[in-house]
Amino acid sequence: MNIVNGNNEAFDINIPFVRDAILYYTIQQYFNNNDKKTCEFIHQIEETHNFDFHEGLKKNIPLLSNLLNTTDKEFYACYGMVKDSFANLTNDVFFSKRHI
Repeated sequence: MNIVNGNNEAFDINIPFVRDAILYYTIQQYFNNNDKKTCEFIHQIEETHNFDFHEGLKKNIPLLSNLLNTTDKEFYACYGMVKDSFANLTNDVFFSKRHI
């Protein structure tokens, strides 16, 4: 998953597709940054568990941590590290958005 931010404003981690990307890249950490395995996992849980990025962390973290064989606390810590990385992006970073 990639993101678009082509303006000269500060990078905003609070817009929905950026939040989706943060969650995506958090999940990807559990697949050693393998995009193919991450996409396959997400597709599978969308089919089998009705996973939706927009359900919110309170619903998604327990599901994801269980399926990824980790604790809620460990998953949220990983999410926090990815989120912090996004928050530190400069405003000249360009991403492109694509649908998983």
